[in-house]
Parts: sequence; structure tokens; C-alpha cells
Amino acid sequence: MESRNEQMHTLESTQAQILSYLEKVCGTVPQLSDSLALIGIDSVAMAEMTFDFEKQFSFKVTDDILEIETVEELVQYVFENQGGSRQAGN
Repeated sequence: MESRNEQMHTLESTQAQILSYLEKVCGTVPQLSDSLALIGIDSVAMAEMTFDFEKQFSFKVTDDILEIETVEELVQYVFENQGGSRQAGN
């Protein structure tokens, strides 16, 4: 079982990877509170991002991603669903 510090490191690592990805796509470093729409993530960008995240984080993106509005929600979604990191019952 992972310790709290290992889980935080994984969350921080996931966050850093997503922020780096969004910086490449959007041309600027987004803040966690930024709206995905505000930083330029439209339906086409979301489709590309979905494909990229499935490969990078080893999980199948579900339609739940369509409900995500902010960068912070995106980080949390990926962290909770990425390969092997899903926390059962939480």
C-alpha cells in the first residue's frame, strides 16, 4: 500500500505532466483554476488530449472527461484513473 507521501508525489507528478502538456498545446502555463475553455481546449483539442492521455497515463478515458471544466479537475480525473493508481472505494 502506498504511503500518503508516495500518493502526493504521484499526484504532483501527474499535475506536472498535465501542466507541461497543456503548456505545449496552449502556448502558456495554465493555472489549476483555469477553465479548459479559457485556455483554448475546444472539442478538437479535447479529442486529441484524450488520445494522448490514454497513451501517456495508460488508462481508457471515459465520457466523464466531458464534464471536466478546470485544469485542476483534469489533473484529479487523470490521477484517479491512470494505470494502477485508481483508489478502490474512494
